[in-house]
Amino acid sequence: MGNHHDSIALDWVRGEIQDTLTQGQHALESYVENRDDTARLRFCLNYLHQVHGTLQMVELYGAALLTEEMEKLTQAVLDNSVTNVDEAVNVLMQSILQLPQYLEHLGSSQDDFPMVLLPLLNDLRAARGEPLLSDTSLFKPDLGPSRIRAAANASQRLQDPKVLGHIRKLRQMYQFALAGVIREEDLNAQFAYLQKVIQRLVRLCQKTPRGELWKAAAAFVETLQARANPVNAAVKSLLRELDSEIRRLTEEHGNILAQPAPEALLKHLLYYVARARDLDSENVRDLRNRYQLEQALPSEDDVDAARSRVAGPGREAIHSVVNALNEELAKLKDQLDLFVRSEARQNGELGDLLPGLLQVGNTLAVLGLGIPRKVITEQSELIETLSNQSDLVDDGTLMDIAGALLYVEASLAGLDSDPQPERSGNTRDNLPANQGSRELGDASNALLRESRNTLEQVKSAVINFIASQWDIREIEHVPGLLHSLRG
Repeated sequence: MGNHHDSIALDWVRGEIQDTLTQGQHALESYVENRDDTARLRFCLNYLHQVHGTLQMVELYGAALLTEEMEKLTQAVLDNSVTNVDEAVNVLMQSILQLPQYLEHLGSSQDDFPMVLLPLLNDLRAARGEPLLSDTSLFKPDLGPSRIRAAANASQRLQDPKVLGHIRKLRQMYQFALAGVIREEDLNAQFAYLQKVIQRLVRLCQKTPRGELWKAAAAFVETLQARANPVNAAVKSLLRELDSEIRRLTEEHGNILAQPAPEALLKHLLYYVARARDLDSENVRDLRNRYQLEQALPSEDDVDAARSRVAGPGREAIHSVVNALNEELAKLKDQLDLFVRSEARQNGELGDLLPGLLQVGNTLAVLGLGIPRKVITEQSELIETLSNQSDLVDDGTLMDIAGALLYVEASLAGLDSDPQPERSGNTRDNLPANQGSRELGDASNALLRESRNTLEQVKSAVINFIASQWDIREIEHVPGLLHSLRG
């Protein structure tokens, strides 16, 4: 479901993007040599912002999503809000070097497919401590086994102070090994330590939702031990999340074993297990069967092929994605409708829409649907503002939000429909009837070609305007071109 781009427009801007990225690379290298020279990092941020704007203008939303994440990470480094500056700088440099390669692939492909960039996007997000994107739009495991109900007395296991002390010691061992993984020192030994801790937590939490989480964690670490998954920033972020889950066992020991497993974390762990298709241990087989992991990634071959040739998933996957998005949008519309009909509205209740909007926005981003994603992002920001204001939200604003959701739903409507085959019959009966339609079609095509040529002139002028550092002479003729289009 990649965004079909205009290769001519890409040819126009590719050289300028490469030059700007090279300047950004040099600025970042200067910052690495002297961390006190934050001005260099700001130069890098400005260069990335310029590239991001150019990619949006030519509607390369997958590449634009990458530069958006690069901008955010650079800003986070400037704000001193990242925990590991070295890791952040390394990921930024890797992204600057890989973006031209991605654009080079687009020169021979018509699909701007963000899922190809998913590992790099996740590394950028992990360096900021943000939730990971994943192939969640295509990865649909059966999470039923994790929704088991714990026995009534299960929580008593964590009421013994000795048990809580044991968990604290396990966490210390886990953190020691995690620090080694983050530094990538003696990984085999560190993974072995992590596995020992996790196996004990599996036994402690057995037959509860948390037990299912730790079984998935054990299989996840097993994929790392087998080198079936890379030890990148996204993987390290998941390991940090598991450390937080160990802490919760002591801090919320009263009812933690009765609580549902955190589905986002569980899904990410299962995703990495599902990717390790060649791994065939008993634990992995058990998870693969119970969570139906093989069926959960029906389009993995398409995604793998896309990573080598920049292509999109098949029609079956597209249909699955659209259905999932429409279901989520239907839930959001229902929630909004209940709020509108409520006699005692509380603005804070609108905040309940934000998780669903975030999920939809992330899926649209991964799929390269830039305009619908922008609409969802705008609604998220609006709802966050409305939920925190004291004045009651008026019905007109709520109707605008509902209209935006309907727009996104309508945008998805045709994505999984099969194109109708053209009828090639030239029988005596249908030839005269279709003659006028063909002539009208030829005229329309000529008009569209001319309009496209004019738009290309407008784009070229705007690109020259940006490249010339805002020389107004480059766009003086643009109003006349646009006026001719309107006529």
